[in-house]
Amino acid sequence: MSSNLRHRVLQRLGYCFVSTPYIQPPLTKEEACHDLILLVHERYVENSYMPASAIFRFVNDFARSIYGFDDSQFSQKDFMVMLKSQLPKDGWVKVKRDMPWKLN
Repeated sequence: MSSNLRHRVLQRLGYCFVSTPYIQPPLTKEEACHDLILLVHERYVENSYMPASAIFRFVNDFARSIYGFDDSQFSQKDFMVMLKSQLPKDGWVKVKRDMPWKLN
């Protein structure tokens, strides 16, 4: 399935584009981070916004499942530092119903 078709299907299922850079944790301790997009289902969106804390908790829990819960240096990992710097300071992230590119 092409990425364009996948995004179109997800949009029709109610997923919205989260307009903040998504810095995915490495899938293994050796693999580098990847910049991707983040989608959220419309039922979690309030007036075109969602709490930045929800994104932080999601990435935090996802990363801890890879790194383990006993890593005392976890909050200093590059992807966590980048994520904290990218989230809006007012605590709310804009969510858009449309994808940032044209879907065929």
